[in-house]
This record gives sequence, C-alpha cells and structure tokens, in this order.
Amino acid sequence: MGNIHRLPELHAMHPPGEQKNGNIRKNISMIAKRFSRLKQYMAYTFVLCTFVLTAILPATYYVQTQGVCLKAGRVLSEEDLRKMVLINVVNNEVKNAFQYNWKGGHDRLWIGINSPARETDLRKIIDTSYNNGKSIEENFGIKILLEGRNNGKYKILLADQLSEPFILVSYEPRANGSAMFFISKSVQKISYTDLKSEHKEAANTEIGFLKKLFGYGNHYFRFSPPSFITFGRECCDNRDQDDENYLEKKQEVYTRAISSIVEYAKIRDSSPSIATVSNCGNIWMTKDNNIHWLGNQFEDEDWP
Repeated sequence: MGNIHRLPELHAMHPPGEQKNGNIRKNISMIAKRFSRLKQYMAYTFVLCTFVLTAILPATYYVQTQGVCLKAGRVLSEEDLRKMVLINVVNNEVKNAFQYNWKGGHDRLWIGINSPARETDLRKIIDTSYNNGKSIEENFGIKILLEGRNNGKYKILLADQLSEPFILVSYEPRANGSAMFFISKSVQKISYTDLKSEHKEAANTEIGFLKKLFGYGNHYFRFSPPSFITFGRECCDNRDQDDENYLEKKQEVYTRAISSIVEYAKIRDSSPSIATVSNCGNIWMTKDNNIHWLGNQFEDEDWP
C-alpha cells in the first residue's frame, strides 16, 4: 500500500467578535472580584473604626482625664512629673538652639548647664562675676551641652542625669552677644483652682478634646522669675577685656541686667507664665516648638 498522508488537525477557530467578548467577560470578572475585596476591606475598616470610636477612644480619654501616664502605666508623683517637665525644658532648648544654628549656617548659640548648682541667685552671680576675669562658663560652672553646630551633634539629658537645683544658660560667645538664663527653682506645679481667672478661661477654651486625649489639661506649671530671662552676655563674662571700651560696655550691660531682673519680676508676678503639661510631663508646644503659654500672655520676642 502507498503511504497515507494525514492532513494536520485544525484547531477550532473563533470569530474575532466572540474572542473580544471573552476578554471583556474576563475583565469584568476580575473587576468584580477586586470590587468585592474592596468592599470587604471597607467593611473591616468600618468595623475597626467603629470599635476605635466606641471603645478605645472613650477608654483612652477616660484614662487620660484620670491623670494616668500611659507610657509609665501609672499616675506620676508630683516629684516625677516636675522632673520630666524640667528635662523637657532643657532638651527642648538644646534642640531649638541646634536647629537655629544649623539652619542659619552659623555657631551663634551655645547651651550649658550647671547641675546641681551651688548658687542659683542670678543677681548674686552677676555681682560676683563683675570684672573678675573669668568667663561665663567659669562663673556659672556650666557643662556644655551644645557648642554651635558641633558637626550636627548635641547632647540630650535623661532624667537620672539631671540634679536640682540647676541653671541652664543659652548664650552667644560672640562680641555683644546675648545670654538667656533658666533656673529650675522657678518652675512650680499649680492647681487649676489656684489659676487666675484669665488662665482658667484660657485652659477651658484652648485645651480641646484632642489635647485632653493626649493627657493635657490635668496639670499646670507656673514659670516664675527669672525663668527665660535674657540680657547681654558681658554681664557675667570677661573674655572681651582686650576691647578698649571694655569697662564702659561692662558697666552698661551690668546696669541693664540688674534692671531687667527687677522689671522682669514685676511683669511675671502681675501676669505669671502658665503652661499645661501632659500626664507624662510633656509640655504643650507651639508649631514653632516653643512653650505654649496659656492665654499667650508672655512672648519672648528677642530670643529664638
């Protein structure tokens, strides 16, 4: 018999329209599955949000209004709370000065601390420092926390590294530079009932739900004179003695410093600076990372 030649099998051929409809059905099916998953995700999200709004938020709000520091899992003692406030004051000043130097591209601000300090009477230190030939670092016995930009580094203190009483000094080593002084004794806890009427009104209107949710509104601290007082560095620094007008400048800065201490005390006594802190001792800060004073009754316009 001769060889039988088989014809190749022909695969079923679909008209172009039918093939296109099949692709459309596949796409529709895929979209439907994705939409179904999206609905499930939205349903889960709704349930979770409902749970948070109806259970977690009210519980957190209640715990916070009871004065519990969630990080510590307890209500901090008045001593522990005050210590956390002081730590935050120091570290915030260091961070602000560092950012000010770094953004400005200069080494204008330095920060130093004397902890614990033997003497905290600012007037007495200024009198002793007058023309005694010592630098501001020596006169205040400060340890440097920030030295200009310092290659992008600065020191942050922990609670166990801070001893009272202490003096924090933020200053400009350059000629005619300023100096800001903060003394820990100036910070005292004050109850809501002891606040002045204007501060009570500010607390009631400024501390909203979200702030209370984060633990603010239970604790208030008064910053009394001479906290955050600023005047010329030469009041307590004698490094510019080579200047031919040194004594004249020294006397002028000294006189202004003493006058500032007296006037500053009058202003603060008549309208003290009050800040609210969280249950963990975090101070309410403004968007510029400065302390938010209740009623905004005091603004230090001369210091960054």
